Amino acid sequence: MNFFGLVFCLFYSIQIYASTDKTNTHPDIFPDISNKDYQQLWQKYSDTKKGNEIIDPNINEAISAGEKLYSWIRLINSTRTEENKIKLTGPGTLRGIPIDQPMKYSPTIIADKLIKIKKELNAEMSEIIFSNTPVKSEINTSNEEFIKNAREISRGYDHAVRW
Repeated sequence: MNFFGLVFCLFYSIQIYASTDKTNTHPDIFPDISNKDYQQLWQKYSDTKKGNEIIDPNINEAISAGEKLYSWIRLINSTRTEENKIKLTGPGTLRGIPIDQPMKYSPTIIADKLIKIKKELNAEMSEIIFSNTPVKSEINTSNEEFIKNAREISRGYDHAVRW
């Protein structure tokens, strides 16, 4: 009797697995991936139907802000030497994510972060990131100030694409 019970369970498990939906388009995202990897995953996902269904305006704005930021950084860096390029990450700048302090994100957290970012940005950065003003190859602030603000925008983007 145990043998037949085991065969039945095995057969039933295979049937359940075979009938599950395998069209999950959500990629696995590790907490420490680079901004470039986030962008590539987001681009791939946003090209799908599910990626185009995001309707929360705060999430969309955080994603747009991050994409514009990365375009701006690429343009700035295209005119600089390797030693002077804007880099948001590097040795000693990555924050670990301890297992007992996981990242938390939701539409409300993303919206709150977006409000905070907008309040803290200088006028030039805010105008370029959150309006139709085109990016330019220079900045009117110190590299340190730009990087500090850019990291906050980048974190908002990271939370939004994860959501």
